[in-house]
Amino acid sequence: MDLLDNKFLDSINDGFTSAKTHISDIWNGGAAQCFNSAFDSVINSIDKIYEAIDNFNTVLDKLAIYKQNQNQIENLQAQIAEEMQNPSVKQTNSYMENGVLKTSVVYVVDQNLIDSLQLQIDKLLKENEILKTEMQVLCNLVSSEELSNLTQSNLKPKNNSDIAHRGYNPGGIRENSIEAFRLAGEKGFWGCETDVRFDSNGNLICSHNTPQGNENPPTFEEYLDICKEYGMTAIIDLKYENGFKWNSYDSELSPAIIKTIEEKGMMDSCVIQTNYFNDIPFIRSQSDDVRIWLLGHNTVTDENIELALENNVECINFNNTENNAYRIKKVTDAGIDACVWNVQTEQGKNILLNDGAKYIMSDNVLGITPYQEGEEDFNNL
Repeated sequence: MDLLDNKFLDSINDGFTSAKTHISDIWNGGAAQCFNSAFDSVINSIDKIYEAIDNFNTVLDKLAIYKQNQNQIENLQAQIAEEMQNPSVKQTNSYMENGVLKTSVVYVVDQNLIDSLQLQIDKLLKENEILKTEMQVLCNLVSSEELSNLTQSNLKPKNNSDIAHRGYNPGGIRENSIEAFRLAGEKGFWGCETDVRFDSNGNLICSHNTPQGNENPPTFEEYLDICKEYGMTAIIDLKYENGFKWNSYDSELSPAIIKTIEEKGMMDSCVIQTNYFNDIPFIRSQSDDVRIWLLGHNTVTDENIELALENNVECINFNNTENNAYRIKKVTDAGIDACVWNVQTEQGKNILLNDGAKYIMSDNVLGITPYQEGEEDFNNL
């Protein structure tokens, strides 16, 4: 998204020169009175492009300050955490024991330091809120889709196709974790996929499998808050405790998810994904507005297409095999978006996008941890 690249500026100048030359030729041909307005329009368009570049330059300057403040906030928060864990103020107490004067030394938290650090954090947070508002105003003056993406809370442009599988989790970061979700936002993913199920207490949590032992997976609400913060589309993969069959559905899971999405005001930025055929009309019966994806497998059948069309399913998500081009065409010809998952190479990703796929979910091309052994089945996406 480097709109300030010299080549971009050169192309504007080339276009401007070409437009003037073309109009001049017509002018010399004797039809000047017909093209005055055309010439003025060209000049006006070029002026608007330069104005957009000036605005974008200003946004970049403010964004640099915003990021610098964020880093400073994190450092100050780390200092507070360090003081809380390792108090620095030495305190000596005297006491009598069996007629003998004794002393004890303890370390207590430096509350003055904590208060001072917190004041700095509050000041930086306030400054960033002002910066964010100013950047949003500037971006609203620019029609470019890429620039408008900066109005998201994280102020990063989104890749139009990439979906982070269970969050972005390189280097041993646990999948379906707060950290993985935040990293997906920081990396600029368009979407962040997670698995949602009920825990033993009936709460919605983000976990591929039933939590074991001391596992403490994020709540569904925490995941939605992070997606909202970073402007990511939430891809919510339904996980049924009892392994429902193709002709079954859970009458409690999707209604609970839809209710939470509505309470968060995120109906436009959330997708419910399922591979249980009968679940799709049930989900649609709960809401006319909820976005639904059908999770398929190796084939895209006429039955899949008909089901999707009847229930306003916006996308069919199928796994990566040899006949991708055929399946993508079959889906898109029906007016439905196509997503392909388990893409293994950057070249493969580009081929799929050229074939017409709108979204890509990958194990490794996008830096996402590969499936663990035993999770290859498409039902476990």
